[in-house]
Amino acid sequence: MRALLRSAPLLLLLTSCRGPLVVSCSDDTFCLRSGAHGHCASSPLSNQKFCSFSDPACAPSGLRWDPTAGEGLAAQCVALAPADASGIDSARLPLWGPATSVASGALQALCGASASQLFAVGPGIFRSTNGGETWHDISPTLGSDGGVPISLHGIWCTGSQTVVVVGDSGAILRSDNGGKTWLVQKSGTQNDLNAIWSPGGATYWIVGDGDTVLNTVDGGSSWKPHPTGMSTHLHSVWGTTAIDLRAVGSGGLIVHTSNGMTWILEESGTKGQLLALWGSRPNRIWAGGAGLVLRFDGQAWTPTTLPVGVKGQTLFSLWGSSETELFAGGGYLQGDLFLGEILRSTDGLAWSSQKIPTAGIVTAIWGTGPGNVYATTTSGTVLHEE
Repeated sequence: MRALLRSAPLLLLLTSCRGPLVVSCSDDTFCLRSGAHGHCASSPLSNQKFCSFSDPACAPSGLRWDPTAGEGLAAQCVALAPADASGIDSARLPLWGPATSVASGALQALCGASASQLFAVGPGIFRSTNGGETWHDISPTLGSDGGVPISLHGIWCTGSQTVVVVGDSGAILRSDNGGKTWLVQKSGTQNDLNAIWSPGGATYWIVGDGDTVLNTVDGGSSWKPHPTGMSTHLHSVWGTTAIDLRAVGSGGLIVHTSNGMTWILEESGTKGQLLALWGSRPNRIWAGGAGLVLRFDGQAWTPTTLPVGVKGQTLFSLWGSSETELFAGGGYLQGDLFLGEILRSTDGLAWSSQKIPTAGIVTAIWGTGPGNVYATTTSGTVLHEE
């Protein structure tokens, strides 16, 4: 994964010579314990705020005050009054279930052939046939003329059986039987391939390092280069048709082609990394990256509103079930820990924060619809929205 530069702020410590240590907070970024994110909640007794952490035993809030909370709240369940006197935004309550361990290394992308059959890639190829409850390594052994690359970065599922995977050194692998067997396809490049997108059928687009853009219209029997001419790394691709698409990359790059051949540079307003791209129609497209999510309305790219504390993080993934149910995933590096976060938007303009129950930056998000969304992390886990 790309290096993350921002660390969370230090805790504000309030001590008393006669009592136990009391720790207050100002926002969620202050609340971290053993790699787990917490929630900075208002005391029902005053305007003080203290950290709370997920605990399923504490219904209905699902939160327990940290032992360092003051005002007699320490280690007690957070109680939600009818008027929400606890001050907790219900949109920020834990929605993501326990992490399922899948791989020993970072997972980087996922897709689904159906609600039950899921695939994830990173240090190999992994499949679940029961909706993410259990996973199995299905990485192929391809013999002396090929093998699974050290790292796989992108995956796309088409129909119930076809899966295409891309990764290091120009690797492209395709399965037409749900991952039972894999065929290596010739990409014609040694550059790392970062992402893949398809409008359906036999057409696929791939982007990667060194301004690599590849296209096939025959399912991968042949791949043709279509470089943007911008001489930079490309990280994500998405389109509205087989020939009308956009790609994002380093230095705030956004490029657009309306004919599948020539690319036009679009003004992003940022010089930071852009790593994720998703849309629902030509005038509703979102791009995410270094501390921001941009929205395209058909005319221009403009920043959306992120929660306080998120602007220092990097967002690696975007996905939506609709224009009113969008998710962005990412995180930051704090000390030796990679810490992840998922953002949710119901209007495409403003985002709320959803903490996850595990360490690890969120690298990809995919789902079948509202209430059935999955996310992968750098800690090799898969999360499921509950």
